[in-house]
Amino acid sequence: MKIYIYLIIAVFTCLACESDDSEVTTSPPLASAKISLSFKNYVVNNVNLFKGPSGNSINVTESYIQNYWTLYKEPSWKKVEINLEEMSLTLITENSADLKYNISLKQDSVFIKENNNLEYLGDFDKNTSSLKVKRVFKYLKKVPLDNSQALFISKITGFGIANYSNVFPSDTFTSPSNMTQTGDEVFWANVTYNYSLN
Repeated sequence: MKIYIYLIIAVFTCLACESDDSEVTTSPPLASAKISLSFKNYVVNNVNLFKGPSGNSINVTESYIQNYWTLYKEPSWKKVEINLEEMSLTLITENSADLKYNISLKQDSVFIKENNNLEYLGDFDKNTSSLKVKRVFKYLKKVPLDNSQALFISKITGFGIANYSNVFPSDTFTSPSNMTQTGDEVFWANVTYNYSLN
């Protein structure tokens, strides 16, 4: 009889322990919902150049970027603050107004919300609290066919990644073969700016 009583007590003890475990099981909280990151270094991922009159692809090195952007090695923003509660990201400058964006995270990718569109900004690693901001530097020059047309030059920077398929076709050149004038030029570079904890 005593054996049955001990068995019943043991069973109830085990059940009580199991129910306590299930109530306590929760996901661990984030160390901090607000993260302040500082610029550490940059990496040039690639540089691309096409030139007229035949639209040939020309091999160039990182130094070619300096023809148009002398300060590309330093980002405009020395710090980045990420608020995971508000789902916002602030790019902090030392000289002018900061830029604050609402963000969306898809796996490691960070997208900023602008004009009802999502624009790829870079990659955020929650484990190491590090951010890779992806920047595109793009330069286009179209020499006029005759004096009735104007010289066209476009020099833009933005977030994301440029590649052949999103540079060509464009309003300026539908393909490299349309670069028929000496001086026609399409250049782009992809640069990653690395941020990590202070």
